[in-house]
Amino acid sequence: MERKHFVSVSILDYTKEGNELFRNKHVPKLSIGTLKLWINRFIIRDVSHKASEWFGGNTENDNYVFWFKLEKDAIRAEKFLQDIKENLIPSHSKLY
Repeated sequence: MERKHFVSVSILDYTKEGNELFRNKHVPKLSIGTLKLWINRFIIRDVSHKASEWFGGNTENDNYVFWFKLEKDAIRAEKFLQDIKENLIPSHSKLY
């Protein structure tokens, strides 16, 4: 059986209610769809994130939970999501 690697983050950290930066920049919330799209572009670089075997994500209770086929992608995604939480927009110049 294939092992999946998980990264879980609080939804509140990606909303104006829970993140002062989002409130100051007038960004109400980043959805799971937006985060999956950005993960696809910056971390996975798969042709289609909608039917990807490399990663996925869902909303579970008060968290966004992402799974990854490769552990290195999960580690990179965790850093990437932290960068978004702290800076709002992912940096094109950073290598995650």
